Amino acid sequence: MTTSVFRSIDSSSIQDDGWRAWTKVDSDVTCYKRTQRRRCVTNIRTWKLQFGTDISGFDVFDSPATEKSFTDDVAVRTSYYAEVESLLRAKLPGVKKASTY
Repeated sequence: MTTSVFRSIDSSSIQDDGWRAWTKVDSDVTCYKRTQRRRCVTNIRTWKLQFGTDISGFDVFDSPATEKSFTDDVAVRTSYYAEVESLLRAKLPGVKKASTY
């Protein structure tokens, strides 16, 4: 089985003063600390019929990206983000807005 390191919010670093946790999208700036945990990862591609937006809140699609390296930020933000939006509109009828970040 494959394992990976996942980073998540360290709940002990969030103050209980009514403020919501926030993070900046284009830089690694947050109001909280992160913790790392190694977890098992399961390939759900073979189980995709058991998932869907009405069942699990997400869906699994086979759609190889035209972007291969993901090293050029401008290329990712322009062509790849547009490709993801087109995929969502094609696969999920009735989508009014798709945001990729």
